[in-house]
Amino acid sequence: MEWWVDLSAILRNLAIVAGGGFGLWLAWSRTRALNKQTEISSEQATVDRRQKALDLYRQFCGDLEAENLYNRVAAVQGLIELASAYPDLLLDPVSRVLIAYRTGTADASLEVTSVIDPFLAEWAERAAE
Repeated sequence: MEWWVDLSAILRNLAIVAGGGFGLWLAWSRTRALNKQTEISSEQATVDRRQKALDLYRQFCGDLEAENLYNRVAAVQGLIELASAYPDLLLDPVSRVLIAYRTGTADASLEVTSVIDPFLAEWAERAAE
């Protein structure tokens, strides 16, 4: 009868080890799934942020054709802020739009040029580096 007690103790210990191994596997798979979910969420946030920036870029470019001078100045300032906030995405496009706007428009008012010229000078310095 003593062998039965020894066998049951061995089986109990094996069951505890198997249960612990199964618990570790469950914890690992859950952690892996949470890491993947966090990574996907982060990527989606980046895509949403870039999409918002591009929408603002389109809006400001459209506002450059407004009849009101203050709307045009606000559009130029908005484009400059976007280029500063997203230099990897929008610095070159904004600079090209502002250069084209500066050279191709009859609107050479002091308000608009005083906003565009310092930005273009800074952009030229960055491009030279």
